[in-house]
Amino acid sequence: MKLTSEITESSLIVRLEGELDHHSAAEVRAKIDQMIDTSERKNLIFSFQGVTFMDSAGIGVVMGRYNKMKEIGGKVMVSECNDYAKRILEMSGLFTIAPYCGTVEQAIKTCGEMQSHME
Repeated sequence: MKLTSEITESSLIVRLEGELDHHSAAEVRAKIDQMIDTSERKNLIFSFQGVTFMDSAGIGVVMGRYNKMKEIGGKVMVSECNDYAKRILEMSGLFTIAPYCGTVEQAIKTCGEMQSHME
């Protein structure tokens, strides 16, 4: 599993590539947690565009990061899923806590709109 990240004014964007399964989940969790801690951003946006396989451990990665972001008053969004990943995440009910946006840019905009409504 390859991770790349980008930081905007208010968001940490994590792009995932490869298989997100029980073999890679622990390393992915640790890397993303470190990114969250060092970026000090309130929004975490996942891009699943490059995910070729995902099992329940992948859902757990997103759920755990949701809980971590919630503790610091932040939000999690999911974007750019291929049909396979989107179907799995929809069936898990994950989109009820981590909303889906078609693109990272839409997720960034949505996070900004959500923040302005909270102020």
